[in-house]
Amino acid sequence: MKLSDGMRKYKRIVAAVIIILLVVFVEVGFNYPALVEGYEELDLSPYIKAEGEKGNQSYVVEYQVPQGLYVKQLEIRGRFSGANCIVECRILNDFGKEEEYTVTDSVHSWFTSFYTNLNKRITSIKITLPKYSGTELWSVSLSNRAEINKYRLLFVALSLMVLYCVFFEHIFRKRPEYFFLLFSAAYGVLLLLSGQPQCNAWDEQAHFQNAYRLASGRVVEWNEAAELMGTGKTVKCNTKAEYAQLREFMDEKGKNGTAAEEQGRWGLGYNSFGYLPSAVFLRIGMWLGLSFSNLILLGRMGNLLAYILAMFWAIRLAKQKKLFLLLVSLMPTSLFLACSYTYDGTIFSLVTLGIVLWANEMTAQKEEYRIWPLVLSVFLIVIGGMAKIIYVPLALIWILAPQIKRISKKKKALLLSGVVVFCAVLGIFVVVRWLIPVLKGQILFADFRGGETSLAAQLTSMLRHPWASIKMFVRDILSLDNFRNSGIAEYNDFFVGNLMFLNYYLMGVMSDKWCILLLPVMVILLLYPGEEIGEQRVLRRGQQCFILLIVTGVIGLIWASMYLAFTPVGDSRIAGVQARYYLPLVYLAALAIQGKTIVIQAGYKGMVKMTMVTALVLETVSMYDFILSSRLF
Repeated sequence: MKLSDGMRKYKRIVAAVIIILLVVFVEVGFNYPALVEGYEELDLSPYIKAEGEKGNQSYVVEYQVPQGLYVKQLEIRGRFSGANCIVECRILNDFGKEEEYTVTDSVHSWFTSFYTNLNKRITSIKITLPKYSGTELWSVSLSNRAEINKYRLLFVALSLMVLYCVFFEHIFRKRPEYFFLLFSAAYGVLLLLSGQPQCNAWDEQAHFQNAYRLASGRVVEWNEAAELMGTGKTVKCNTKAEYAQLREFMDEKGKNGTAAEEQGRWGLGYNSFGYLPSAVFLRIGMWLGLSFSNLILLGRMGNLLAYILAMFWAIRLAKQKKLFLLLVSLMPTSLFLACSYTYDGTIFSLVTLGIVLWANEMTAQKEEYRIWPLVLSVFLIVIGGMAKIIYVPLALIWILAPQIKRISKKKKALLLSGVVVFCAVLGIFVVVRWLIPVLKGQILFADFRGGETSLAAQLTSMLRHPWASIKMFVRDILSLDNFRNSGIAEYNDFFVGNLMFLNYYLMGVMSDKWCILLLPVMVILLLYPGEEIGEQRVLRRGQQCFILLIVTGVIGLIWASMYLAFTPVGDSRIAGVQARYYLPLVYLAALAIQGKTIVIQAGYKGMVKMTMVTALVLETVSMYDFILSSRLF
């Protein structure tokens, strides 16, 4: 037997050994300064002094090491009332030249120990902590100890495993849905474990409250930890040691009940389906009596599993733009939303699965058409879109289905009448829901984050200024510069593709340079017909135009909803529109791009590999930069 044959036969064993060796090598590399010149603790407490005038004093610690000292972590202990600790260092770079290095870290009354990762060779250090009322600085120490980091081990091992599967496991190139399953499970686990009992995603505190209420039943038993989570007031940590303290703190607070809230109306409302996966798993965690941090983890896991299940079948069943759908489903923002308390992942996955079922029927080369995929498609789009009712009009794509043309005139009239009645009932329901509070003199849909928002007052303002309203909508939608990531301006100044696909909210957004990879690959996949194209019909020009018309209409609804419910009354700019709102529209819009003039011709397996490598690079870099290296390494 040839050596190459033996390698192929035992390739998984060989790969496992190589991955283990590489994991060990990486871990040794991260711990190399500690292994060479490690020390447990260098106490700087004798250097603590108070400076400044009375009433405006600060604790100051200054220490110099002319020969240079490698510092992995700084620890300060004391009683804190909330402040920013400023650490100013002179460091030696790899060329032996001194440079200035400053880092600002926050302290909080919750803990008595706070940590700052430096990982620098210093020649001097100055630590400044404002001496607010109640603040006491007990000790300051530097350390350079070696430790095995479980987050780093898991990240490196899983990334190498996925990389091996991309190049050496042919099943994933033949069946991309199985790669999605592997990839989303691997990086989903990392996102879940790094999430911690705190709010990370957009408006996650409000979404957690809704899921927690749904999971609790008619009587909600609130505790201190749930209230802190529901208001987004948990401490922001940036080291592994602080996160360990946070979990311990929240677990203790989770034992302290505060109030029992009886819900007058409980059950699955039209807008609560998006919370069902997380609520079910939260309920299981309550039955099992899990600690609060594990309860939070389990609830997020419910969202992830629901996302994986729906998108697995969407990719498996897709006959058009399969690889484009694979890439979009594996983007950092898509997985981040799936691992958070939010209904965005549920909306995206269910609506996309519904569109896939519809597209398969639209382009199938056969005489007899099944009615049940079309019915299921409409059901999934409506159920998925009910959390944000602006997506429900996407179900109108059923009008294009070939089944509609082949049924009798009587059945067609009956079906169209049913649609009209459904739309009328839905419209009346929405209008009544908006109108009743107005008639009662209530402010309708004031944004929960505060501000002068009111749907009724905004509608009145628009009716008084119709031309100004039209001009504002056209200008803002076409400008493409109002995709809001957060209330901090510098977090918004990114290309729309990065905000839509490469975004971890306040944790970070991948810089515009990554468009060099993202944009070409997406364009190639949009123009690549796929290997099944010969078995499928191509959408006609009129059908493509109708799809784009529906997508344009939903985009208009997105902007209109943000102006009515989020923007302060009378403002001349629409606030609150976020690029992630476009995710449920991406696959449907892609289906309308089926040009014959420009077509990418390439081998299918090579295209699959390109798609998988792109997803791996973007997910690995974003997770390393924004979640792991800056917080948990």
